[in-house]
Amino acid sequence: MRKKKDTHSFDFRPLGLAIREAREKAGLSRNDLGDKVFYGERHIADIENIGKHPSFQLFHDLVTMFNISVDEYFYPAITGKTYGILYILKFVNTK
Repeated sequence: MRKKKDTHSFDFRPLGLAIREAREKAGLSRNDLGDKVFYGERHIADIENIGKHPSFQLFHDLVTMFNISVDEYFYPAITGKTYGILYILKFVNTK
């Protein structure tokens, strides 16, 4: 009998909000953004408003286009100074 995978459903809504804020700050409409990434306005709206999971390529395009750090969303318990300290320790331990 196969073991059942312990899966975690990632809530994309906070990242969707960050994408919307960055888009608005850049002065882009959803239609403008959709044209840049070759997706429809409705798809962009679903990502921003209801947390629809984009493809990995679209996710990558959006976070790099707007320079959004995803660490705080993927590792909410490790943010800011803690993350910086862990990064430095990892770097020091590899030498």
